[in-house]
Amino acid sequence: MILVHGAANSARVWAYWQDELARCGWSSHAIDLRGHGASAAAELGTTRMADYADDVVALARALRQPPILVGRDGRHAMASPAV
Repeated sequence: MILVHGAANSARVWAYWQDELARCGWSSHAIDLRGHGASAAAELGTTRMADYADDVVALARALRQPPILVGRDGRHAMASPAV
């Protein structure tokens, strides 16, 4: 499961839910999209939704199974077709 944060946020918003998912036996990966949280700095004025989708796709490809995407706003929707 890949957890995608919303605008002006970071993977930290998923901390509670990651604990709950783990208690239920689910593996989850909260991603910091480029320019957010612990990810590398990025010029957000020129960052496109496709760039965020690339971040999610890169993580998805590193996983052993196709992921379930969960998002806090429309950012997960931009990555869904790509994954």
